[in-house]
Amino acid sequence: MDRPQFVDEAIVQEPSGVFTGRYGPFTLKSAYQPIFASHGEGFQQFAFEGLIRPSRSSQAIPPLTFFKQVDECDHFFIEFMCRALHLKNVHTLKQPDVRLFINLDPSKYNNPEQSVYEIDLMLEKIAPLSLSKKNIVIEITEAKALSDDTLNIMVEHFHTLNIKIAIDDYGTLYSDARRVESINPDYVKIDGLWFASQFHQPNFISQLADVHQYFEAKGIQLIYEGIETYDMLATAKACGAKLFQGYLLGKPQLAPTMTWSSDLLIINPPPID
Repeated sequence: MDRPQFVDEAIVQEPSGVFTGRYGPFTLKSAYQPIFASHGEGFQQFAFEGLIRPSRSSQAIPPLTFFKQVDECDHFFIEFMCRALHLKNVHTLKQPDVRLFINLDPSKYNNPEQSVYEIDLMLEKIAPLSLSKKNIVIEITEAKALSDDTLNIMVEHFHTLNIKIAIDDYGTLYSDARRVESINPDYVKIDGLWFASQFHQPNFISQLADVHQYFEAKGIQLIYEGIETYDMLATAKACGAKLFQGYLLGKPQLAPTMTWSSDLLIINPPPID
């Protein structure tokens, strides 16, 4: 795929002030989805997750479709560019002291020196931005690590730099108890599809509540993803949830057209027929 040598050369600033990426015929844009914390009878914004939105000839395409078309030799380049876009566009959120979750796919890293260099370069790039490293959360996806040694070195480097870590999609693929024990993250995100498939099962609330208490005792905060219905929200709260993400609370929105409000969000139960 045709691309420049350096990520900075593949990123352009539009007249709107938003940054977009170029990779061959594709355009990459940042979208942000809010994460909410319980606050009294409602929910307050806690953080945002940066999500990539690819298009080709102005037609949006699913992210997974795009990533499958990335040349193998460019996986590291695209990983770097996606994070750079989310960091560069964080100003469009207009949120002081914003907390930002950005993804890291462990299946793309097998060179410890290059990986640590990329981390340090990322921190160098955010220096002039309105974002402190204490508000960055690296979200490790559920993919199998290409190199466990490289992942461990990266995680150790994040811990040394006091950058927080999250485990994404817990309950699927390699986001399991073993990875949590190995990485010792600050956050674990409960996979929404897994949660949706299980929450009607007998004893599910008590079983997940035990998991919740186990992680919290280790200082790990749980975030319940994929909350799309009031029943899912109520079940998550019954399990002890305090942090939530999902379409019921807020859908991803492209930068710079976000319409987030910092007001308390109230979610009322649906009317009974």
